[in-house]
Amino acid sequence: ISFGCTVDCQSAAVIRSPSFQDQPQPNSLPYTGHAIANRFKMNDRSESRNIKRMLAALLLACSAACNMAPPPQPVSDARPATRPSAARIRGAVLSQNSLQAVSNAVLTKPAGGTFKLADMKGKVILVDFWATYCGPCRAQAPKLAALREKYRSKGLEVVGLNVDDPKDLGLVKEFMSSVKMTYPVGRNREVSDAFLDGTEDDTGAPPIPQLFVFGRNGRLINHFVGYDPKDPQADAQLEKLINQQLSTTPASQ
Repeated sequence: ISFGCTVDCQSAAVIRSPSFQDQPQPNSLPYTGHAIANRFKMNDRSESRNIKRMLAALLLACSAACNMAPPPQPVSDARPATRPSAARIRGAVLSQNSLQAVSNAVLTKPAGGTFKLADMKGKVILVDFWATYCGPCRAQAPKLAALREKYRSKGLEVVGLNVDDPKDLGLVKEFMSSVKMTYPVGRNREVSDAFLDGTEDDTGAPPIPQLFVFGRNGRLINHFVGYDPKDPQADAQLEKLINQQLSTTPASQ
């Protein structure tokens, strides 16, 4: 019989049953057959009692050991929620021509709070990638803010995604204030990779700025790399594209 615990044999007391030879020999009475039989019966009863004592001691030791064991822990079949692999969405926007892969990603605002591109579902969306060290970004941002103000009531939204180092948060806030960047701005490294992976130039890094134009259904309409403030046709081309999307695509789509 296994009790699931270990008994220390060295520290356990040895219970020795008396044998026939250990008993004192009476001098007055001869050992007849009847007396010897009675003697064996007495030894059997003594042996039985000793075995019971040994079992009781063993059970007591096992009980003490089991009481000292840690309580059983519940096992849950539920698996922890897993995040989608960042590698799975790298370059997904251009490869799928869609916002779908990143629409529910959480974007963190420089001033605190969060938002998602999915919050703007049904709108024409301009997604602008910018940085504080980017000269053309400083020239383009006010024009994007003006376009948003002009066409917001018709269903246009502009989103700025910043690619500065997180430690430069102070510079980011100063830049936004100086160029009057009134549209939503967010940060998310995985989302940036989803847009920019595959657009690297000779330096090995994606050029900044980059502007992505999406229709109301979330499909990519156009993608602009770089910005030349001295080219008036660039602003005119973008505004024309915006008007086309706002006028030809129902707001309810």
